[in-house]
Amino acid sequence: MIIQKESTLNLAIPDGEKNGLSNKMMVHTSAKGVSAVSVHVDITHSWPEDLVIQLTAPTGQKTTLLNKGEAHGKGVNRTFSGEVMNNLLGGDATGTWDLKVTDFSKGGKGTLNNWSLKVDCAGGGRGSEVFINPNKDKGIKSTQLCRFNGSVTDISASVDITHYSIRQLEVSLIAPSGKSVILHSGTGGDQGRLQKSYGTDVLGELIGEKTNGQWKLSVKDMKGHPSGQLNHWKVNLKYRAVDNLKVVEGIGPKIESLLNDAGIYSFARLAASSPAYIKQILAAAGDRFTMHNPATWPQQADMADKGQMDKLKKWQDELDGGKVAS
Repeated sequence: MIIQKESTLNLAIPDGEKNGLSNKMMVHTSAKGVSAVSVHVDITHSWPEDLVIQLTAPTGQKTTLLNKGEAHGKGVNRTFSGEVMNNLLGGDATGTWDLKVTDFSKGGKGTLNNWSLKVDCAGGGRGSEVFINPNKDKGIKSTQLCRFNGSVTDISASVDITHYSIRQLEVSLIAPSGKSVILHSGTGGDQGRLQKSYGTDVLGELIGEKTNGQWKLSVKDMKGHPSGQLNHWKVNLKYRAVDNLKVVEGIGPKIESLLNDAGIYSFARLAASSPAYIKQILAAAGDRFTMHNPATWPQQADMADKGQMDKLKKWQDELDGGKVAS
């Protein structure tokens, strides 16, 4: 039996903290006699040489996938398998698998984008843990969590469903806002498997949706046959960063909206904008916005983008409504 699970995260890796980032993946199905394990890890990081990656099995057995100094470039995007997994073999797969990423030096910036787990077992239950509810009004909803705050610029999704007859199925992708797009409904004849990818030709309505929150796949059997299972699904998002620009003293909800309309969604983009350009945006919105002075906004945004919040707060205590006190 083969168990496969994937977690899409976009989680920031603590910089120079010994406790690092721990992310857990739960295997519920009964699975005994682990004979092989492979893990794929996708991390972006400015200094991957500083990273150590470890995996702990439900039995408490541990292995180090990556040691400090072994990675180079812009991050880690690789599959770990073979001898490095020998410490994890022989036990049960059921329970919590824990991936730990530690950045041992300060000054780097990184994100655990996603990781996946594949476990081969000698025996136990079925590999899929999501079975289609024969109640056609309820079906099932499987959830993936995106923690990054942004606006979708491109999207694709894939599904793998085993079923008695896929023409009985209705499959939808639901954004965190609740907006839903139908991927599959009443087609495919009596084929026993729906294994398909979808692009913006189907998912275009979700462009512009917020990324942060729960993305759900809904699967309903419209005839009520208790014979299907969701094997795997995945959603891939490209996004434009969206930060809370109101962190910058002098910017309120109205001005934040004006900046967003002008294409300024992130601290980094605001930091790269000149005060003169920002003044043009304000002036175009009417006389009531021309009273605002954005001279310090790019510098404040730069501090926020670099995570220098204590330094920013100290400076803001010296400012007067976002302006340098005279």
